Amino acid sequence: MIHPRDPATRLRPAAAADEIFVRRLFKAVRAEQFASANLPAELLDRLLEQQLRAQNAGYAARFPDAASLIVVHDEIPVGRLIVRASRDSWRVVDIALLPEAQGRGIGADLVEAMAGAAEQAGAGELNLSVRTANAAARRLYARLGFTEIGDDGAYVAMKRRLTAGAVNPACSP
Repeated sequence: MIHPRDPATRLRPAAAADEIFVRRLFKAVRAEQFASANLPAELLDRLLEQQLRAQNAGYAARFPDAASLIVVHDEIPVGRLIVRASRDSWRVVDIALLPEAQGRGIGADLVEAMAGAAEQAGAGELNLSVRTANAAARRLYARLGFTEIGDDGAYVAMKRRLTAGAVNPACSP
């Protein structure tokens, strides 16, 4: 189980009722990518809806066993975490926080909590990919012990080696 250090932050399984929040989160996080295109609001909204559907389908196909979690801070949904746990490694499939929740230590707390849970479960590494243009996230992950292991031009693959502790099969996302 992933337990953030901050008692005000918790994770809960995503449910169908979270669809509206996830859509709002996606649009809030991704809209800046398209800001320079100066698209009319209606067209931007349709484009982001299409992008979200494609992302969800891609994640479901590539990571069917991943856990989809809602990040709650002070009892308010502020983000989403999708994580795939296997015996040897865990993968952060997606982590996103609303802009107003960014820069407050919530993301770092979540990553550290995942690393701790992965170690407790006996995994030797925590992996993720981050958009190449997302310099702030790349700096955060580097500060948290991740190293860049690949770059396909759009995304940078990163890995954090863990010191696997006692294997506890009951530990999972």
